[in-house]
Amino acid sequence: MKLFSKHCVFAIIYSLFSSFANSTESINLYTYHQKPPFIVDNDRHEGFYFSLAELLSKENSGVDYQLYYVPRKRLDVMLSRPDFDGIVLGAVPAWFKDKLKTKYLWSDGYFEDKDHFVSLKTQKFEHVKGRPLKNVTVGKVAGLYYKGVTEQIKRGELLSVETTTELAILKLIEKSRVDVGIISDSAFKYYQSKGYVEHIFHLSSIPHDEFNRRAFTTKNNHKAFATFQKQLKQLMQSEKLQNLVSYYTD
Repeated sequence: MKLFSKHCVFAIIYSLFSSFANSTESINLYTYHQKPPFIVDNDRHEGFYFSLAELLSKENSGVDYQLYYVPRKRLDVMLSRPDFDGIVLGAVPAWFKDKLKTKYLWSDGYFEDKDHFVSLKTQKFEHVKGRPLKNVTVGKVAGLYYKGVTEQIKRGELLSVETTTELAILKLIEKSRVDVGIISDSAFKYYQSKGYVEHIFHLSSIPHDEFNRRAFTTKNNHKAFATFQKQLKQLMQSEKLQNLVSYYTD
C-alpha cells in the first residue's frame, strides 16, 4: 500500500512539472546584425539583443525568449518558408522591400539609429542630401542594404569594398583603401567608448540615413508577435527599454 502511495505522489509531481514545462512558450528572436552594441560577443551571449531577450523573459515568466544570429542571406531563405517561427530584430521595412508594411507584421520603432558617412579628417567627405555619390570608393558590410548606395553599386556607378564588420570598414578608411565608409551611429559610439576609434575620422554633417529599428515577422506568427509586441510596449512605457538602450549607447 505504501509503495502504491509513493508511485501516486511521484506521478502527481511529474504531472505538475510537465504541466509547468509545457506552459512555457518559446519564442525565437533573430538578428542578422553581428555587430556591437547589438551583439558584442555571440559566444558569451553579450550585447543589447541578448539583454533584451533576457529582459523580455524576466518580464513574462510564461515566455522564454532565445536570441540567434543568422546571416542576412540565410534569413531571407528562412523568411520565404511557410514554417518560419521567429521574430526578426533591428530591421526597417524598406530593407525588406516592405515600405507599405503589408508583407510582414511590424512592431513600433524601439531603437533610433542612423548611418554615417565616415572619412578621414585629412580627406573630409560631406554628403549632400539627395545627391548621388560620385568619384568615391565606398566601404560597406557585405549583404547589407544601404538606401540609394546599393542601387548605385548595382548600376555600376560606384566602386565598393565589402567587409564583414564595421570595425573593418574603419580600418579600410584609415589605410586609405576606401574614400568613405558607411557605419551606424550605434556601432561608432560603441567603438569610441571602448577606445577602438582613433580621432582621425570625420562624420559627414548630413548622415546617409536615419531610421528607427523595428522587429517583424511573417503573418502566420501573429499570435507570438502579439505577445512580443505587448511586452515591448510595456518595456517602452516603463522606460526599462530606454534604460537598456542607454546602457549600450551612452
